[in-house]
Amino acid sequence: MRFATQAQREGKPLKRLNQVSLSQISDQSKYVASIQKNKLRGRIATHLLHDRCAWPLSSILSFTISQDRISITCKEQSDADLVLSLEDGKFLIAQKKEDLYALLPNQVIPGESLQIDKHQLALIEVVDA
Repeated sequence: MRFATQAQREGKPLKRLNQVSLSQISDQSKYVASIQKNKLRGRIATHLLHDRCAWPLSSILSFTISQDRISITCKEQSDADLVLSLEDGKFLIAQKKEDLYALLPNQVIPGESLQIDKHQLALIEVVDA
C-alpha cells in the first residue's frame, strides 16, 4: 500500500526537515492553555512517563545514564547519576553527578516535562478507574 502526500499529488517537491521550532507548531497555544488549566484546577502529576512506562512520583526515583540511554528505578541507588523525590509538590534532588545536565519544572503538573541529559520525560496524571 502506498500513500501519497498532498505535496506529491500537487507535483511539488518534498522538503526534508531536520528540526522544527516550537514556534512553528500551531498547537503550542493549546499546549500552554492546557498547562494553565491544570494549574488552575490544582492538578498534580502522579507519574513520570518515559519509553511507554509510567514511574510513580510517590517513590524515590533513581536515574542512570549509560551509552546515551536512561534507566529508571523506584528506589534510591547510591551509584545513580540523579536521584529525585517529591515533597510538597516540588522535586528535591537527593543526589546528582556534578557534570549531569538536569532541568526540572517549577511545578509538578501534568503536561510539564523534565530534561535529564538528552532525555525529556513527561509528567502525567494517572487516574484510577
